[in-house]
Amino acid sequence: MAVTRTRWRAWCASRRKNGVGIGAHPGLPDRSGFGRREMPFQPDELRQQMLYQLGALIAIAKSEEMTVGHFSFHAAMGNMVNRDPALADLTMDAISTVDPRLVVFVTPESEIEKGRQTRRASRRWRCSWPTVPMMPMASWWRAACQAHWSG
Repeated sequence: MAVTRTRWRAWCASRRKNGVGIGAHPGLPDRSGFGRREMPFQPDELRQQMLYQLGALIAIAKSEEMTVGHFSFHAAMGNMVNRDPALADLTMDAISTVDPRLVVFVTPESEIEKGRQTRRASRRWRCSWPTVPMMPMASWWRAACQAHWSG
């Protein structure tokens, strides 16, 4: 994990105090590269890395009377999942098993986004959550500023 459990707990407490939601952003255990370098993992090992981080954050958030509401993959883990249909299916099934209400932010036209309708229609992903295509940071920032200043 990129930060210690103590820091996660303090982070969750500050979100509760300020009325801000919590999202999971799991990545590869590449500390020196900040999760940006791909690492050789078997599909189930990658799934376990993701579940470990998601589960830890859910437990810490619960201890602070918060819930995790959204999810997005970090850096290299996201790149690996976004281009591999089997890995996308494996990880999304795991996420939906842990919490089918999580909103999942995805890269536009990724394997997750491409497969969402097909897999949901066939009930292979036990989920009711939407996937939300991420927009480029500049677009997000512009939209957030417009919403803030106009409302």
